[in-house]
Amino acid sequence: MNAHTLVFDKLIYLDRLKSAGVSDEVARAHADGLDQALRDSVATKSDLQALESRQDGKFDSLEKRIDALDAKIETSVARLETKIAEAQVTTTRWMIGTFIALGGLFWAIVKYSH
Repeated sequence: MNAHTLVFDKLIYLDRLKSAGVSDEVARAHADGLDQALRDSVATKSDLQALESRQDGKFDSLEKRIDALDAKIETSVARLETKIAEAQVTTTRWMIGTFIALGGLFWAIVKYSH
């Protein structure tokens, strides 16, 4: 936390409590407690702005990594599509060759079986 940004005047707070009828001992305890709480746990606007700018940087970096992964996925998909197309051509050739061979075999069986 940026202590220079958060301003808490403990003495003014103490005086206000005492002028409202709070005993000196209780007013001091409240002022000390509030002063400590503000020092330890209150975020200032500058704290939030610093956090936001750090997060923006992280999101920018994350977006770049996602874009790179998208490009890798697209490349992998394109390669797979090419391999699938090649496998289809090879399978079609084997099927045509097998049909021709079977046709020749049947023709030979019919022709020479008489």
